[in-house]
Amino acid sequence: MFLTQALAVNGFPFEIKKISANPYGALSEDEILEKLEKAREHADQGMYKDAYDVSRDMRAKYGI
Repeated sequence: MFLTQALAVNGFPFEIKKISANPYGALSEDEILEKLEKAREHADQGMYKDAYDVSRDMRAKYGI
């Protein structure tokens, strides 16, 4: 996907910039724990894809 877009725009297909600090830094400890619990619940319900399935879907979608 990256290479396809890089060729299409003749360069990086996104803006390169320094990310300031941790993206989760603005969250409180309770908010982080809540997100982790929700992720565990989703995993317990089978709401996830393994890496093989994600790769297969991307290859099919983007023809790579």
